[in-house]
Amino acid sequence: MPVRRLVLLLLLVPALGACTIALPYRDLSGGRAPESPTRVVALTYAVLDAAKRAPFDRGSAEVMRSLPQQPGIVGYRLRREIFGDAVWTMTVWESDAAWAAFVRSPVHLAAIREGSGAIRQGRFAHVEVPASETPLSWKRALEVLESEAGRY
Repeated sequence: MPVRRLVLLLLLVPALGACTIALPYRDLSGGRAPESPTRVVALTYAVLDAAKRAPFDRGSAEVMRSLPQQPGIVGYRLRREIFGDAVWTMTVWESDAAWAAFVRSPVHLAAIREGSGAIRQGRFAHVEVPASETPLSWKRALEVLESEAGRY
């Protein structure tokens, strides 16, 4: 490989690790008008241990499949690094009670139990925002995670 290409590759690879891909927001409201002027947005961020992430990924997939059946869910979106181990979630709920019930749901508790060993670093936050502001942009969600987050 010519030296020039090698240098370019060495400069490019670290930059790609910071590139992210996000799925579009999935609206699960069924077009219902909000009963409340506010929504609860729950956010998570985790950096995963690549060698231990299979149980985390399985649990996350189960949680995502369960979301349309969760009472009070409005919608969700996901984001991850393309060539890295960072992942983000955003779920939007009708109320704090709906979000709290989901957190205690069997599918969520199983995902935490099975996948938590893969988490090297993490943050979470949940905030109440005007319904008209949901879903949050990823820029705003990252600001909330930075300023409001608890760590796990």
